[in-house]
Amino acid sequence: VNPDRYYKETRITADKKRLNQTFDKFRDSVEEDKILADGITKFCDCLALDPTSRTVLIIAWRFKAATQCEFTRKEFVEGMADLGCDSLDKLKLKLPSLDADLRDPTKFKDFYQFTFIFARTPGQKGLELDMARS
Repeated sequence: VNPDRYYKETRITADKKRLNQTFDKFRDSVEEDKILADGITKFCDCLALDPTSRTVLIIAWRFKAATQCEFTRKEFVEGMADLGCDSLDKLKLKLPSLDADLRDPTKFKDFYQFTFIFARTPGQKGLELDMARS
């Protein structure tokens, strides 16, 4: 039995319409299919999270975000759905388990690789020295 397959088949189905409505609360007024820095700050405030916290980075990892300080509609909706959350309240309840997931060596390695790529400037092959030190 493949536990990943079992997990995916038994996860709670999230309401995509509700997720799109939640996304719209944070979306940018110009780039309507993106949540940008101001929206990310509001999103973090609703979750009572410091935008610079590791938990926000874990959320970005789970949403498969491609760019810092930004979630596309697809990343947000699919990320929330993959977590089985169709509301911010459900995501709040899920946050402790997201952090605990990093105890799994395979997930931690994936998270580590994500953070390395996520922290780079687009087109850059490695991290700048100051970024690598922090």
